[in-house]
Amino acid sequence: MRFPLLLIILATLLSGCATTNNLQRVDSITKSEPILVLSQFNEALKIKSIGTTIFTNGEFDINAKSWRINDYAEGIVKKLLDYNYTVITNPELRNKVSQPEKNYISSKIYSLNLEPLQPFIKEKGIKYLIVINPLKAGDRYFGTDEFFEGFGIGQRGAFGFEFKKIFLQMNFMIFDASNGAFIADGLIGSPDDEAPPWIISKDKTFAWLNEAKDVDKKLLTEFEIEMKEFFKVLLKRNVRELRFKTIL
Repeated sequence: MRFPLLLIILATLLSGCATTNNLQRVDSITKSEPILVLSQFNEALKIKSIGTTIFTNGEFDINAKSWRINDYAEGIVKKLLDYNYTVITNPELRNKVSQPEKNYISSKIYSLNLEPLQPFIKEKGIKYLIVINPLKAGDRYFGTDEFFEGFGIGQRGAFGFEFKKIFLQMNFMIFDASNGAFIADGLIGSPDDEAPPWIISKDKTFAWLNEAKDVDKKLLTEFEIEMKEFFKVLLKRNVRELRFKTIL
């Protein structure tokens, strides 16, 4: 039963806009209705290797706390929206709300439990919540049955050939701060579209990475620069697709 279920999940994840977005509600947001933005990515660069068999697959993480990727993502959204909206960030709240859950069979996104945020929501008069977090999806890089999530480096080795990708997969969701109800998300279109708002990648050339010490300071800095550009690109695409008003 496990294999058919994985196929259903994969088909749903790659089917594009399966959720029902209330874009009219997004259109109605005004500057007098504060928006709280929370980014929930892990502060680690995942290196995922895929060989010819499951026995040659592997994963390890590189500490990327110095990138301050969540601060960066929230800052980009604030810059994109601040002219037309009231955008608020608070790093202390990122881990006080569970990441949004989705039923991959029905495509329904469940309401958030915002009880831990209620004091701040009431104090600041928050009306909406934007949550940015890692998206898990089937392998769109090497055509295997593996899954990729969030941001990282993918390596594929088979029959003497090596292929490498740097990638980012992102959820961008809007919720009603009064009750946690889902309003809209950026899971729109196919990964084969010219500019999907939830996935981006690039071919890379470097020596095969077997462990953390293989990633020297120069290479890690290169990854950081490219990843932050990926975040900027996808966040701009999400803001555009969800019809937020922006001058950028």
